[in-house]
Amino acid sequence: VPTLSVVIPSHSRADLLALCLRSVTQFAPPGTEIVVVDDGSPAGCVSHTAAAFPGVRVVRIPKQSGFCVAANAGLTAATGPVVELLN
Repeated sequence: VPTLSVVIPSHSRADLLALCLRSVTQFAPPGTEIVVVDDGSPAGCVSHTAAAFPGVRVVRIPKQSGFCVAANAGLTAATGPVVELLN
């Protein structure tokens, strides 16, 4: 079980997600769980971007539902006792 989970909800901005994931994967403590929530992005662009980063888990919501729903989906999927929610 990881000691820290980082949850990143995202919709359509794969470019910003890639920048975020580069930073998080570089600076997060070893063993950190990273969960990206794709909030119904067209053609799954967020899911595809997140999949390019080893160890990043993707939760995809099929239809755009908004930040609160995406954040809650990520919090539900997280397994660490401490969760950091990035917006």
